[in-house]
Amino acid sequence: MPDSYTAPLGRLTRDTSRIITKLRQRGKLPQNAGVRSIEKSDWPEIIGLHRLLFDISNEEFALRMKTGGEGIRYCNRLSVVLEYDGNCLGTCLFLPMESDKTAWLFGAIVAPSWRRTWATVVLKHAAFNRAAKQGVEAIAFQAFNDHPDTLNHAARVLAERLP
Repeated sequence: MPDSYTAPLGRLTRDTSRIITKLRQRGKLPQNAGVRSIEKSDWPEIIGLHRLLFDISNEEFALRMKTGGEGIRYCNRLSVVLEYDGNCLGTCLFLPMESDKTAWLFGAIVAPSWRRTWATVVLKHAAFNRAAKQGVEAIAFQAFNDHPDTLNHAARVLAERLP
């Protein structure tokens, strides 16, 4: 069972900025990578990534991308896709924001062959900056025991463990 955490967005972006700066100094950041809003044409690749965490049907994913309604929904204005050389390498899927200015990050999912590279930090950094522009002040997320990068990130930013 995963543990849930929350951290101020400022701490999260400072942490990812520090890592981005180091990667840039080492020449490890590609020039043609970018993060943008999710488009319907991205759905097949995102569904494939989503299935790495939790199985989901095409129909269920389409429902989650719709605004309003019952059940789990993803927030279109916060959720993003990481693109590199025309390929979808990852996605950050957020749940709709609550009134307390905290956004739930459902998952930051990167293709297995791109994990432990620049891709995850670039994806998270851009998603956090986008969230800040939308008025988000804190990010809540879950960390599974078999995801040490997420657990380490939580520790670095002194994330508060939720009950």
